Amino acid sequence: MKIDYEIHWMTDAGVPLKVWRPDDFTGLKITYGDMVIGGLVLSMPKGNLTPNDFATDQLLEVYRIVDGRKKLEGERSWRIRNRSFYERNNEKMVTLTAYDHIYTLDNAIIAYYANSAYTSKSMEADNMMKAIVRENLGAGCKLYSNTATTDTARILAGLTVAGDDTLAPSISKKFAWEKLKPNLDEICNDVRQQGYWLGYDMVRTARGMVEFRTYYGQRGSDLTGSNRRVLSTEFNNMVNPVLSFDAENERNYAYVTGTGLESDRKIVIASDTDRINDSRWNRREMQVMASYLGTGTTNPYLTSQGNAALYKYRPKTSLTGEIRENKNFRYGVNFDYGDKMIAQYLGYTFDVHVNKIVIDVSPGGRQFETLQVMINGEL
Repeated sequence: MKIDYEIHWMTDAGVPLKVWRPDDFTGLKITYGDMVIGGLVLSMPKGNLTPNDFATDQLLEVYRIVDGRKKLEGERSWRIRNRSFYERNNEKMVTLTAYDHIYTLDNAIIAYYANSAYTSKSMEADNMMKAIVRENLGAGCKLYSNTATTDTARILAGLTVAGDDTLAPSISKKFAWEKLKPNLDEICNDVRQQGYWLGYDMVRTARGMVEFRTYYGQRGSDLTGSNRRVLSTEFNNMVNPVLSFDAENERNYAYVTGTGLESDRKIVIASDTDRINDSRWNRREMQVMASYLGTGTTNPYLTSQGNAALYKYRPKTSLTGEIRENKNFRYGVNFDYGDKMIAQYLGYTFDVHVNKIVIDVSPGGRQFETLQVMINGEL
């Protein structure tokens, strides 16, 4: 298997500046994954480069070439946020540190008053995430003090938001004056706690252009059907498996507290008797604060909030591990980032997602590329 790399350097608007190949750099490390800000570190001899050649948010794109097949790694571009010039062993060097555009989602505050249409939403979770991004980074940005007026200063050039898919379950959420990215993460986790997979990413669509997209079911291809891919230690394509049965954070009895004070406070109970009876010590209580839902909130709605909390804090059976490539099972050819596959270990079968990629390229080393492909799944 022949592997090669190209790194495309360009302005923040996507105007090409130069293409670097392995002979031009001494080290490249890339890490990215599900709902995390990805990082890239590129080191090279200084040569004729000067500090004035670089600027904040210039872009890098990494192309991984496998047996002549050229592919943009991770469907992402990278924003340069740090550049260092230094000397090591009498050699002048440059190191660039860049982040993928999940970093861009960490730019914004949901800058609107509480209980407005921009901070209180009930809709399909995937559409909700797109609305939040559109209204705080995209064309839907409004002035917090006058939402009839577009806030052009907040609109990011080069960002688009994909159209609504209306695939995920409906949820309700409030988020005035909170950071944008943590709310996207919470929405995804709320849906996953219901037993459905929801994710998001910032996808490079053209030079200097990215699009916010949501994914339902899996980020990549579903390889659990007729075209199934099975991972196991017996097949020698899964290593470092960890099968975990975790009840440390379990809660199975919830006091859901609504509006009111003391004896006038509206309270409902949500509980899971089967889980409580797992042992004579296993009643584990919690309070679910729901007064923010307002005075008109009915008991069934409070109960649903409690049931959602019990599901969130249920005992979890999970499997994590890494994929080991072989000649018939190669990253970027037979499977890719975000794909869903089947993993089997100790008699348990999981649907697992390829949720993290780590690539370390050392052109001068004995091993040109070190690849880690991590998976996780939950029953």
